[in-house]
Amino acid sequence: MGKAQAGDTRQGCRGRERQRLREELHIGMRLRQIRGLHQLTQGQVADRLALNRTAYTHYENGVNLPDILTLVRLAGVYGMPPEDLVAFLVGHGGEAPPG
Repeated sequence: MGKAQAGDTRQGCRGRERQRLREELHIGMRLRQIRGLHQLTQGQVADRLALNRTAYTHYENGVNLPDILTLVRLAGVYGMPPEDLVAFLVGHGGEAPPG
């Protein structure tokens, strides 16, 4: 592989990494938005999920993404079907969360 091709490959990887980070931050902002609409603190949501507050805070700050079981439990906290929560978090559910 020539130098130009190697540079293109590195650029592509960096671009995908930047996109992944933007998506994680977007999901975190949406988690914060829905929590605020339900007038809950991070600690309250964490307690309902049986997590420590720091773990939940990492979701809202885009440090980590919640796993599928946590998303299902989050949907229960907010009284909505899991698929509606996921659609809202990834931006396919409009500006206001359903429910």
